[in-house]
Amino acid sequence: MQRGQLPEKTTMRPKSKVSTDTERLSALQRITVRLVQTHQRSEILPRIVEEAMLLLNCDGGSIYLQNGEQLRFEFAYNRSLNAQFQTHDLSLSDDGIAVYSYRERKSLILDDVYELPRESPFRFNSKFDRLNRYRTRSLLAVPILNSQGDRIGVLQLINRKLDAESPWPSQNRDELKRMPNFEVRDIQLMESFASIAAATLENALLYENIKNIFEGFIRSSVRAIESRDPITKGHSERVARLSVALANASHQAGLYTFSADECRKIQYAALLHDFGKIGVSETVLQKSSKLYDHELSSLDQKFRQAHLEWQLRQTQSLLLDRLNQNLAPTQNQIDRLRTDSETVSGQFNQLWLQLTELNRPNVQHTDLKDLISSFEGMNHALSSQIGQEIVSTPIIERLTLSKGSLSNEERLAIESHVSWTYEFLKDIPWDKSLKDLPEITYAHHEKLDGSGYPRKLKAAKIPPQSRILTITDIYDALTSKDRPYKKALTSEKAISILDFEMKAGKLDKYLVELFCQKKVYEILEEIPSEDPFWKAA
Repeated sequence: MQRGQLPEKTTMRPKSKVSTDTERLSALQRITVRLVQTHQRSEILPRIVEEAMLLLNCDGGSIYLQNGEQLRFEFAYNRSLNAQFQTHDLSLSDDGIAVYSYRERKSLILDDVYELPRESPFRFNSKFDRLNRYRTRSLLAVPILNSQGDRIGVLQLINRKLDAESPWPSQNRDELKRMPNFEVRDIQLMESFASIAAATLENALLYENIKNIFEGFIRSSVRAIESRDPITKGHSERVARLSVALANASHQAGLYTFSADECRKIQYAALLHDFGKIGVSETVLQKSSKLYDHELSSLDQKFRQAHLEWQLRQTQSLLLDRLNQNLAPTQNQIDRLRTDSETVSGQFNQLWLQLTELNRPNVQHTDLKDLISSFEGMNHALSSQIGQEIVSTPIIERLTLSKGSLSNEERLAIESHVSWTYEFLKDIPWDKSLKDLPEITYAHHEKLDGSGYPRKLKAAKIPPQSRILTITDIYDALTSKDRPYKKALTSEKAISILDFEMKAGKLDKYLVELFCQKKVYEILEEIPSEDPFWKAA
């Protein structure tokens, strides 16, 4: 929003003249109700200026707020001009009217800002008038004091009119003379209004502080997750960016509509969707292949030892046989022993190569039938030849997984993070706008056909927000470059997998198509805001 423009939801309402004390009190009551319904500071400032202008039928208004040891020009609006105002800070030693009102805690009424006495402790800055061929005449300024009586700003109104809708007659001297001035009782009214404005600003600040504390908690939660599973660092934030972008695209397309608050809820849910991983073993979280490193190392040692033991047995058998005959081994026997050893060594090497190939996880279900058959046959033959089991049945079962790197037990441990996340989040006293956030995260691994986890929900019970998280979570997991158990897929390959899952009835058809057609994923190529809580469009 540009300075000098009212928010889209805010329009200047025609206002009948408020004259009697009863009318003024009623007007203040109505304004109070409207102001307390607004919590965003960016919306409150324009609303305060708007309500003050309407209350006294003014052509312009502005608000200044304390900013450390300075006074910041925060917002201004002028009904007769389509002017742009830029935020800037003013020194408290400045001789402007607003600074004086703030510094001296005085309310001011000026009938004509161009007719100030020479001894006046303040002056009117006419630069705006000159640039816009405008004529500021009457002015009212009141300091804004908080509930402790401390100064927090100044509210300034200019050019009181006969009615709110009439344009200001800057170039018509006769009409200017007909315009009413501010009255003493207007100060009393605006001081009461300023108190209401101060309370509203304090309430907004409290709301903002609570929001900042909450978002700080989310940041800490994300860091806690990443400390347990550093290989997925950045995943939650990327999923949040993708999810908000897809929600906005859905809203714009008229598919699923989401307000700004709902988009922020999706953002929070995306950032926290993996929090339950804090309850999962780090060993399982960081497992990069079907076998753990220590298991692979043990198998390597077993291969070497089994080969060496076989060589020793073969050599010992030959020597004992020749010793019983009081003969030395012949060269042919030694050569044959060496040849047999090289053959067995080659078989061990081939078995090892097949084992390491099987140990690599696959992103999608892969037909390993031929490789598994060859590996099992070779393992059986070599085990028989060596006289001991080389690769055990439990190890073979894990090597023959057609997808991923996890055994059934390990997969269940990983999948439990969804339930852990829900159990953690459901105990937080969310406000009304976020109360269903735990349910959104609880369903982010569910599939429309009931094949997801942990509750095997079907389409009717999976909310649109969770469907969005499912798509963005899958996409980022496929394309991430920081997963040691797989190579990062290209966007094209990841999209083809989403398309396959969509056609299989697992993902929301319309959301997947929108994600691809609008190239939502390209948002990850943009530099994110310094604030990780990206504003919903």
